[in-house]
Order: sequence, then structure tokens, then C-alpha cells
Amino acid sequence: MYADNNKGPGADALSPEFIHDLIDFLKIIAEETRFRILRELFRSGELTVSELYHTLQISQPSASQHLKILKDSGILKYRRKGRMTFYAIDRKGIIARYGEMLRYLNTEFFKK
Repeated sequence: MYADNNKGPGADALSPEFIHDLIDFLKIIAEETRFRILRELFRSGELTVSELYHTLQISQPSASQHLKILKDSGILKYRRKGRMTFYAIDRKGIIARYGEMLRYLNTEFFKK
């Protein structure tokens, strides 16, 4: 999410690339189906694609597509057991993403 992928927030935290990445992250989690998936995973801890699409009453392809987006954004993790794939919140990943957002907001809006 950082401009050069190796630095924490600082001067580069306000770069156009950082802001673009932050906006993309917020769009990812704000989309209704992905938000519902995250809510179910927070409640349940770990679910399969099948459990998610049955619970949320969405199609299997839709569930898979949204899970891939969430996984690629670094806020979901998965494990395979036989033919089953189990998804869960990557707590370290989501805390890191929210931490980046909070540092940005602190830098941008709460300057002294």
C-alpha cells in the first residue's frame, strides 16, 4: 500500500499512490457483498465458499470472485483441506490496512 512497498507512513504516506491504494481498499470493503462476507467471517471465524454462498444467498461464482478480491487485498487468508477451501479474516492483514488508514488520517487531518 505504500508508494515504494518498503516504507511505513511518513512523507510517502501522502503520495498519490498511497492515497489511490487507500481509496481502493475502502472501495473493496465498502462493496455490499464483500462487506456481508467479512461480517459472516467475523461472526463465524472460518467458512467455506459453499457455506458463504448458502448463508448469504449469492451464487457460487459471485462468492468466489468476492473472496478472491478480499484475499488479494490482504484481509483474508485461506487453507485447503482436501477439496475444501476455508476462508478466515487475516487479522494481521486487516489491522495493518486499518493502521495505514489511521496513520494517513492522523497525518492528513490532525496535524498540529
